[in-house]
Amino acid sequence: GLGFWSFVVGTLAGQILFAFELWRGARGEIVLHHAAGTSLRLVVESLPLMGVWLLTTAVGYGDAFVVGRLFAGGQVGLYLAGLALAFLVFRILQQPFARSLFPALVGLADRPAEQFRVYRLATVLFSSIEVPAALLVAANAELILLVMRGHDYLGAAPFLRLLAFAPLVDPLGRFGGEFLVARGQDRARIASLALQLAGLVAGGVLLCRALASPLG
Repeated sequence: GLGFWSFVVGTLAGQILFAFELWRGARGEIVLHHAAGTSLRLVVESLPLMGVWLLTTAVGYGDAFVVGRLFAGGQVGLYLAGLALAFLVFRILQQPFARSLFPALVGLADRPAEQFRVYRLATVLFSSIEVPAALLVAANAELILLVMRGHDYLGAAPFLRLLAFAPLVDPLGRFGGEFLVARGQDRARIASLALQLAGLVAGGVLLCRALASPLG
């Protein structure tokens, strides 16, 4: 209904406003030159980056696909509610961190050792936020669900206690994509995401069949 579409419109409006403010803020510092006949080449050369973002989106919803085939809608809703809260710190802070980090990584492209040092420090800093957040969420799952979602979602507490530690499984991946792209290794990033998606979805389906789940 209209409630759903209000979220869609709000998201699009927020993205448009964000892009506009970025251009407005950088207008005096970025010099743009138009070179005739380069548009198609720019689009073609950007295809690997498009592939990165498509695969990143697919990976983000891979577990929902597998879980959605296993359980009823109510259980899936509780799982996804727990998952969203477990990755709340990541979803709020990763993009600002990454957008600040990426120009530094690009600027240090001719100094690989220093570039890796910056990546390592950013990873350690982000982990220093995620680890205590995970412990806090796991210890206060019911309270967090009650405040953030209401009584109807208290059934997600067992999921949230376990999922709270899911962000800690892949600390090197927090800014690994930016690191690879800054080094011009777009294809390596695409390959890593493709393997992750295959492991998540195909591995999840195979595990379901091995456990004689409804998929089997």
